[in-house]
Amino acid sequence: MCADPLSDAIEPDCQTVFDALTSEPCRSILQSLEQPLTAAEVADYSDLPDGSAYRALERMVRAGLVRKRE
Repeated sequence: MCADPLSDAIEPDCQTVFDALTSEPCRSILQSLEQPLTAAEVADYSDLPDGSAYRALERMVRAGLVRKRE
């Protein structure tokens, strides 16, 4: 049986999730999410610079904590 090449994207490893949850910007963003927001809105609501918010959001996507929508 071959390994699923998407398994890391579907089920991130524990360290990836832990790293995201111990990140102050990620925790700030999680606390501000009550509804779907754009990345710019997330930055505004969580009082983070745009770059920090984008990096934190990408980290959270990799950890499976949030989903990116186009």
